[in-house]
This record gives sequence, C-alpha cells and structure tokens, in this order.
Amino acid sequence: KRDLYLAGLLPMTGVWPGGQAMMVAADMALERINQRDDVLGDYRLNLMYGDSEFLVYKGVHLLHQFLSEEPIKLAVVAAANSELSEASSLISELYHLIQVSYASVSPILSNKEIYPRFFRTSSPDTLVNPARIALCEEFGWKKVAVLQQSRTVFDAVAENLKNRIENHPNISILASEVFQSDPLNAVSVMKEKDVRIVFTICNMPQAQQILCQAFKNGMVGPKYVWFMPGWFDDNWWLVDGGHHDCTVQEMTTAAEGYMAVADLTLSAFEGTGISGLTSTEYWSEFNRLTNYQSPHATNLATQMFDALWAIALALNDNEQLKDQTKDIYDFRYDDIEMSNMILNNMKRIKFNGVKSPIEFDEKQDPVIVVKIERVQNGSKDLLGYWGRGATTDLEWTGSTLIWEGGRNRPPVDSTRVSYRKVFVPLEIYLLFSILSAISMLIAVLFLAINLYHRKTRVIKMSSPNINNIILLGCFLVYLTAFFQERDSSSVLLYCKLRSYVMVIGFALAFGALFSKTWRIHIIFANKKLKRKVVKDARLIVMVLILLAVDLIVLISWDLVDPPGLVATEIYREQSQDGDLLTVYEKDQCQSVNSEYFIYTLYIIQGLLLIFGAFLAWETRKVVTIPALNDSQLIGVCIYNVFVLSVMAVILSAVLNTRVTLSYCVMSTISILATNTTACIIFVPKV
Repeated sequence: KRDLYLAGLLPMTGVWPGGQAMMVAADMALERINQRDDVLGDYRLNLMYGDSEFLVYKGVHLLHQFLSEEPIKLAVVAAANSELSEASSLISELYHLIQVSYASVSPILSNKEIYPRFFRTSSPDTLVNPARIALCEEFGWKKVAVLQQSRTVFDAVAENLKNRIENHPNISILASEVFQSDPLNAVSVMKEKDVRIVFTICNMPQAQQILCQAFKNGMVGPKYVWFMPGWFDDNWWLVDGGHHDCTVQEMTTAAEGYMAVADLTLSAFEGTGISGLTSTEYWSEFNRLTNYQSPHATNLATQMFDALWAIALALNDNEQLKDQTKDIYDFRYDDIEMSNMILNNMKRIKFNGVKSPIEFDEKQDPVIVVKIERVQNGSKDLLGYWGRGATTDLEWTGSTLIWEGGRNRPPVDSTRVSYRKVFVPLEIYLLFSILSAISMLIAVLFLAINLYHRKTRVIKMSSPNINNIILLGCFLVYLTAFFQERDSSSVLLYCKLRSYVMVIGFALAFGALFSKTWRIHIIFANKKLKRKVVKDARLIVMVLILLAVDLIVLISWDLVDPPGLVATEIYREQSQDGDLLTVYEKDQCQSVNSEYFIYTLYIIQGLLLIFGAFLAWETRKVVTIPALNDSQLIGVCIYNVFVLSVMAVILSAVLNTRVTLSYCVMSTISILATNTTACIIFVPKV
C-alpha cells in the first residue's frame, strides 16, 4: 500500500492537554481505515502530528513546518482551540487543503466566505442554543440570565442566545453579565436581581469559579438551575486547578442539579457504525487502550475518530479521477481540480459514526443531536435528546429527572410576585357602620327635639338654628364611616365622597360651634352687654363663608390636579420556600400635587381650631346668663374637637399603611368627637 499523509495539530501539553485522548482515538480510527479494502484500499492513511500546546503561535509554526516539508499532506486535522483553527484554516486555504477540527466550537468558523474549506465534527455552541430555548419552554421558564466570559469564541454564542431569547414571545432576559476572568462581581449581580435560571458561556476554570461563588452566595440548591457548557470533562467541578478556594464538598454541593446541553459525543444508537464498532464497543476499546485512566477530554475523542473517517471517505470517493491518468496519490497543493473534488466529496459525506450520524450542513458544521445531561445525586445523568431524527422536539429517554428539595416540579424562574389589595374586613366595616348608624339616629332624634321644642325658652335661647347646623354637620361626619371601599372599583368614588362629606361636615359642625363661641366672645368683651346684639343670621353667614373656603380648595383640587388611583405598598410576605412574594397594597386616590391641597385644608382647619380654642379659653369665665346658657358647654366641645382633631391628623399619618387599624382609629375618633359634641350640647336641653 502507498502512504497518504495528513497534518495534525494536537495539544499534548499545555492548559488543555486533550491531544492525548485524541491520539488514542486517531490510532483506533486509522487502524480500522487501513484494514478496510473498500476504503482507500490501495493506500495507507497516516497522521503526522505535532504538539500545539494549545497555543496559537505554536500551532501556526507547526503547520507551516508540516506543509513546507515532504511528504505532501492531503488534509489538515486541527485544532482543539478555536483561535488556532481560525489561524490555521487560513493557512490550509493557501494550500487548497480541507481542514477538519475535532474540538473547535467558535461560531466564527461557520463563515464560509472566510473559511471555505473548514469542516468540523465538533459543533459550534450556537447550534445548541435552540435546545436551551426548548428547555425553557418545557419547564415554563420565562425569565433567564446569561453569564458570559469575555472572549471572542464566546461572544457570538452569547449574542446568538440573547437574540433568540429577545425574539421569543414568552421568554425574557432578567440579567446579562460579562466578565473578563473573575466572575465574582457578575455572580453577585445575579444574586441581587433574583436570578434563578442561568446560562453560562465560559471555559472550565471560570465555570469552577462561578460554582464556587454561587455556593458562597447561596445560589445553589433546588431553587436554582445553572446551565454549563456540555463539553467539559467528566467531574470537571472536582478538578483541582487552583482557580477557586472552595472545598471538594462545597463544589460537589454546588454542582448538584446543574444542567448541560451539548452536541452528542457518543452515539445513543446501538447499531454498528461505518467503522464496524458500536458506541459501546468503541468505549470499551478506548478504555482498554488508556488503561481506564480517562485522559483529559476523553468525552470528545469520538469527534477525532469520526473526523478521520470523514476525511478517509472524502479521499476514497475519487470516481472523477478514473478517466484520468492520475489518482489521489498524485495530489499536489496547486491541483485545484483535485482539491475541489475532495472539498465537494466532504460536503456530501454522510455516515454513522461513533459520535452520532455524521453529515455537514451548508456551513460545513455537523448536523447534530443535542444531549441533555444533569448532575443528580453526585453523578451526571443523561436525561434525553433534542433534534434526534427529523424532529426538533425534546425526547426524554434517559434517567428520571429528579428535582431536589422534595419538589416534584421544576424551580420557578424567579420569585413570583403576587399583588393583593388590602381592604377593611367586612365585620369591622359592619361594626362601625352600625355605630355610625346609631349615632345618626341619635343626631336625628336631637334634631327632632330641637325643631319640635324650638320655642321652648331653654332651646330658643341657645340659637336652635345654629344647633341644627351643628347636628347636620355631625350627621355628615357620621356618614363618612360608610364611605369605606370594599374593592378597587369604588376607591376613587368613595375617596372623593369621604373628602367632601368630611370637610363639609366638619365645616358645618365646628364652624357653627366656632361662630357661637365667637358671639360669646364679642358679647363678653363688650362692657355694654345689653346693647350688643349678634343675630343668628350673621353666624350662619360666617359658617357659610368657612364652608365656601373649604369647598373652593376641594373643587380647585379636582379641577387643577384631579386625584387618580394609586396603589401603595403596605408590606411584603415571603412564602416558606422563597418562591412566592406577596405584596400587599392599599388603593388610594392621589395626585401629583395632592399634598399641597391637603396641607392647605389642614392649615385652614388648624387655624380655625386654634382660634376656636383661644376663644373658648377667653370665654371660660363667662357668667351664666340666659342669653349665653350653653357658653361653657360650647367651650368644652371646642377643646374636645381640638384635641381629637390633632390626634386624628397625627394618627392618620402614622397609621397610613395600616388599613384596618387606621379605619378603626379614625372612625372611633370621628364618632367619639361628634357624639361627645352632640351630647354635651343637646343632652342638658332634653
């Protein structure tokens, strides 16, 4: 047999010494290829390789050396790292050679305008992004995060994933963080944003750092799902590379439950592939040859095995040369015709490999089957596949999916927030409504007595018309207890009714008390008592003026800055499992400048209360005369209203977020102040 040669770049040493496992798989493939009479029967295929040390400059130097020396190479098998594949494939193109990578995953290499002769049996990570989206749909995750290491090889993958999420109608990005080498701050940001589902796109050392930091931040366990790249080594989280300070036990705890989606690297089909091996037989022989040591990147070695078979089949399909006087052995670097023949043959390749069925798409990337794995009870379990056959559905055919923490459901994608409106309980509302109704009946009774006995001396001398206004004001104040909303639809209506009725009621009741006190003061201050007469009509006008001022403020408020419905948070309640946050809110009517109108009303009523208290103090020693038969009682009422009104203002501010307690306290003060006033004024006259 005549020898055919390939050039290979394998990282036997360096930060990723996966070339050792690749070389074992390459020897297995070449041995079987060279034993076949129907595949390159007259030739013996050889791989001339060098140690690239996972370094771009080293690999480029080796490839130049291989291609500038005899013998002629028919193809290039390279490389492990995508950066080297990008550089070396440009060199291969200058020599019109196809290049097949066994481990490069950068999406940049899918650009056929730049890399027209580049193929790979390792899939770009962009091809597994649809599977990531499918898992979100399967488990109902609508909020996810993307955590990416800043490297060219990862930029395109992350950008592709984020574009797919942004274009998805039901999934959104809760957080997106990029880090250079240390993910500590990025993981902390994820914690602050309550991220639960995280897609990480990074190298293995950084993935270890992420898990370590996640453990320290309490972001591991049944509430979290970390998606890591699926091409890492088995038990990668236990590899001691000096990249983190977590213990083995802490890393084991952190890794529990993480998920991985990746191109299938060992066929799930038990049938015999083109090599004559089933996936089980391949695995058994590989383990035997490595003495069961599982060298670095063992899980990716099938891609080297299938890459060499793909090249052999492309070289074997040389029907176009049979009518010519040359064969594949006569290939030279300037033979464009034979080079294009090999290229076209490679594009048509289709066979069953040990990794999976091998064929290339229009970008010369492998048509893949995505495997879905998860660490459960300390070991990585194969759960199923995506994209097997002609479908793009998830296929759960592996181990049972176990959700930790006693759950039989997937974790939620973030803390679910539930908003609940807080209203006064019906029994409390009914209690104060009944008390107000009783008080209203008492006020009506006093009014009836006042009207019926209006000509009786004791009542006539106390200005029954003003007393009627006091009772009308009391009646309106009692009425406010009924204007307490029971649902959101009535908040604005009841809020306005409560404001108007309370202000009008207070203006009438206290305005009438104030006017009577003012009259007492005017008469008392006059040395010629018999000659000073202040009629009820004048007092009524005073009350109406006070009422008009209040109404002007309220109407201006409605016209200039009408209140709208605003939900104010009262308190929060976290569920025991931390998945549900209930936010309790109260609805209230509020406008942009509402505080200015409220302060205006407070100032008006406050000045009136202060002046009324002053007049009551000044007239506290009025002698008992028939014309002023209830002067001292009025003073007591003024003090009562003043004290309770101040209490009401202070407590309304303090208890603003305590809906039920605020209603109870404010209703109690209103009923107490109003009943006390009515009883002090009218009970002695009954």
